Amino acid sequence: MNILKCFFLISPLFSIHSVSGQVTEKLIAQKDSLSLLKVDLQQKIVQISNEIKSIDERLSIIDFEKIKDNPIISEVAFKVSIYKLPSSNSEVIIAIPAKKKFEILGYSSGYFKVNYNGEIGYLNEIYIKSNSQINTLKNSNFDTEHYLKSKSTPSKSKGYYKDKTIYTGPRGGKYYINKNGNKTYIKN
Repeated sequence: MNILKCFFLISPLFSIHSVSGQVTEKLIAQKDSLSLLKVDLQQKIVQISNEIKSIDERLSIIDFEKIKDNPIISEVAFKVSIYKLPSSNSEVIIAIPAKKKFEILGYSSGYFKVNYNGEIGYLNEIYIKSNSQINTLKNSNFDTEHYLKSKSTPSKSKGYYKDKTIYTGPRGGKYYINKNGNKTYIKN
């Protein structure tokens, strides 16, 4: 009985090959068509993923610009050390006494970049009380350290760029943020 059941289950597979070359050609054509469709869809997935990443980065930049215009001021509950690099193994630059205020400049790998009395260094995130601005900075999808290396200078040009803030990137390129929140580069 088991052999008979197996024969009935397998027999349709044999009949495909025994019919004619037309069925095989149709199956090959379907396979080729589906393979092309699969490749096309995979390319679209990559393209859409890249567009989503770009949108997320633009949203993060917009959020960060809001923070950059209104610096985050915080304080610590007890004396803490500021490090030269974002690591507790790094050299201690200065200690912030309890209840003293400092400015948060950026975030990198579990450490906030801070400015205390003109001394800029890194403070472990565990010492900073979270709020919406700090969470926005911490959860941003781009490298705030790289972004902070660019400098903002008021435009001295006339014409179209007169009322826009012109930024200089870390490699010297000039750009401004357009009304959509995107960087628009300026030809030199």
